[in-house]
Amino acid sequence: MLLKKILRFILYYIPYPIFKIIEKLGLVTNLRICKLHSQRIGHYAADINGYLVNCETDKKLSNLNIIFFLERFVANKQILKILNKQINIYKYNFILEYILKFFIFWNKEKYIFEIGPYSLMNLKYENYLNSKNYFNFKEDEIVKVNSFFNKINLNYKNKWICFHNRDEEYLKSMIKFNSGWPKKHKDWSYHDHRNFKFQSMEKAALFFSEHNYNVFRMGSVSSEIYKGPSKKIYDYVNSEYQNDLNDVYLLLNCEFYFGSDSGLNVIPIISKKPSYIINLQPAQIYTRSYGIIKYPFIFKKIKSKSTGKLLTVTEMLNSNIAFSGDAYEFQKENFELVSNSHDEVLNFAMECLKEYRGEKLSKEDIELQDEFDNIYKAAFRKSSVVNLSGGNKNRYLGNLKIKVSPSFIKSNLNIMK
Repeated sequence: MLLKKILRFILYYIPYPIFKIIEKLGLVTNLRICKLHSQRIGHYAADINGYLVNCETDKKLSNLNIIFFLERFVANKQILKILNKQINIYKYNFILEYILKFFIFWNKEKYIFEIGPYSLMNLKYENYLNSKNYFNFKEDEIVKVNSFFNKINLNYKNKWICFHNRDEEYLKSMIKFNSGWPKKHKDWSYHDHRNFKFQSMEKAALFFSEHNYNVFRMGSVSSEIYKGPSKKIYDYVNSEYQNDLNDVYLLLNCEFYFGSDSGLNVIPIISKKPSYIINLQPAQIYTRSYGIIKYPFIFKKIKSKSTGKLLTVTEMLNSNIAFSGDAYEFQKENFELVSNSHDEVLNFAMECLKEYRGEKLSKEDIELQDEFDNIYKAAFRKSSVVNLSGGNKNRYLGNLKIKVSPSFIKSNLNIMK
């Protein structure tokens, strides 16, 4: 204990007078430091891209001298390579980590840049649509990608869709860094309720392949191997060609994304491609009422282990796990999440292709979406747990219609209460 106090004195107290002099001289007025969430591809791609877009119109923001640096692990080095063309991003080092902790210790949060509010997902829709493209490739990188296409006998001009199912393997690979999860947990397993099998997506993948689309199963590691009949479905995640460059190129240039709400779906969104989500966490449904994502989705249902019954929308929003992102909280309350079935995913895939091709919903389907939107928002407004669980005190509803798949609603009319 005494040794800790001595070390703290040396590390934080001795340099403080020097810092105060520098601060009074105004030498750090526009200085900020920001540690990027680089071990999660969605966070750091969305955060930096959103920051760059905000700088296009916010002079005050663009005039700040921000020192960006990474965590120990970088989820995708190609993204770093691309973004480093726009701004300087430093590798993790103990000096920058110390500066960050120094500011925290002395309550100098004004020098810590919180990038989250500037994320791509928080942009105004008009700014998002009109934003510049910051993700470009060099000629030698294009050559490498074309070589990859040749090796798998695919013309790079062919159309493809990026699939992704979330499983536990990626986060398991992060355990060696021993960080990132909440203190009350020992690892990332509290996220396990978000996982689902690729097997449930096979019918949808075959459907798209029959309509002349190639399907790439994305990811860097997986617990499943696909050995299906179609040559148009590539188990890319388990192939020798999986690498950071190919990952980013495929996601940026796909026709659209179809799969989990994992961070990978951010990359197509950056390039303004549709993102169709399956197995969305029920806790995230309300977020579809605002933001830049205006595409339909299907979500996991909540089932009571005691009764074996599915919770209605109203029951769900009044339960203690209404906005929980913790698998252990579901276990404690004796609930479980039910993943989307093969047929739910297939029917949704059919709807997505129709929407992508510009087909309009029928009057009946629009009315079904409106009905869900009204039921959900009414229950949300009346819920007593909206601002009590999960630490989020700022949950709110936006003006966008929550677009749940009509076919999903039809097959789950029992929860429409």
